[in-house]
Amino acid sequence: MNLKEKLFKLAGKKKYIVAFPEFEDERIVEAYKIIENEGFAVPIIVGDGKKFFKKNKSNFRFLDLSSEETKNSLLDYYVKLRKKKKKNVTSKELKLLKDDYVGLSMLLLHSGLFDVVISGASHSTSNTLKWAFKIIGTRKGVNKASSFFIMDKELKNNKEDILFFSDCAVQINPDSKDLAEIGILTSHNAKKLGLKPKVAFLSFSTKGSAVSSETLKVKKAVSLAKRKSKSNILFDGELQFDAAVDSVVAKRKNAYDVLKGKANVFVFPNLDAGNIGYKIMRIYGKYKAYGPILQGLNKPVIDLSRSVSVDEIVEITALACALK
Repeated sequence: MNLKEKLFKLAGKKKYIVAFPEFEDERIVEAYKIIENEGFAVPIIVGDGKKFFKKNKSNFRFLDLSSEETKNSLLDYYVKLRKKKKKNVTSKELKLLKDDYVGLSMLLLHSGLFDVVISGASHSTSNTLKWAFKIIGTRKGVNKASSFFIMDKELKNNKEDILFFSDCAVQINPDSKDLAEIGILTSHNAKKLGLKPKVAFLSFSTKGSAVSSETLKVKKAVSLAKRKSKSNILFDGELQFDAAVDSVVAKRKNAYDVLKGKANVFVFPNLDAGNIGYKIMRIYGKYKAYGPILQGLNKPVIDLSRSVSVDEIVEITALACALK
């Protein structure tokens, strides 16, 4: 069973309700049809019904939020929600939210009507994250939300093909505490897919081969992750990528004792490295990239890449449901 088949099977056991607020994007419409046909989730397209049904037939699950009454009701819900968090709400903020179906969908996710919201095909990451942080918020005990990609080669169809990369989309320059938290959260998600996490904290240095504020940040993150993790997950670093994945190189660089050159979860030191790294793997390494998947939030929100394909939307939907 390959990863795609496994995701469909895991998601199908739960049949979560998934909201797609980018109702004008043709890829979302096509992905909806496939998800409906596969039957592993209950997809709902959200937005302006008049605009949507001008282009599409009526045989879609569609939630129309375009009426003034509906929007004002959701805005009232938002104001109450923010007041509970002791946050002020400006008129400008309400005006933006009123015409933003991504934000309105997240209010319904918060209320329990939806189980997952998937956005990003035609919206920026910043727009998705803005409403996710303000409306959904981070889980208790989590300092900052982050993200991960699942990289899958799909050659041997086994667990060794699956790699987790984090953070490649959210935290720009995480400090040691942030990196430790990213490593722990990502390793827990890896376990949900049946992997035994072997977590490499990456750097341009291996075990003190270079010393700088950057390498010391990574080294400290490893110590914090080991201390804070409540399971027997393997963490090591700072490691160069070759020492993390090649047992021969790991031995040469005195980095064999923990991961033995078999890392499957990779924590990048900053967003530059993570974003560049996963795209190199995707384009030149021909790996499939599932994500970015946000982690640490109270409820699942997915931020798609604007270059996402229909098949990727379907597979990421299955992944979000499988990991919930």
